[in-house]
Amino acid sequence: EADLMGTLTGRRRPDMGLIASGYTLDLLGNHQKLQIRSWQAGLRIAKEVDFPWQPDVWYRMVLRVEESDGAGLVRGKVWPRDDEEPAEWSIVVRDPLPIRQGAAGLTGYSPTPVYYDNILVRKN
Repeated sequence: EADLMGTLTGRRRPDMGLIASGYTLDLLGNHQKLQIRSWQAGLRIAKEVDFPWQPDVWYRMVLRVEESDGAGLVRGKVWPRDDEEPAEWSIVVRDPLPIRQGAAGLTGYSPTPVYYDNILVRKN
């Protein structure tokens, strides 16, 4: 989990997010979407939901990956950092062929500054 803040330059917003065990939770700036995807020599699973977010606002992002009944359960949650954490996950994906190993990380693709703070990696 981490706090993230993207900025706006002209009409351009960044893509920014978290990585866990081969899965990426990504705020897609210009598309105003929240996406979970996995990559293994090619895009294998992907799901996205609408998620309008504002530049220059800190957001808390949590990505959790665990195995459930032989499948991967990938859940993401994003909310403004100063608000109370929502009870529901923002996006959930079930992967029938789970990625069973991988590292934690940060991701960003941006023509404008992106900031990360309060980065925390913990065991499920």
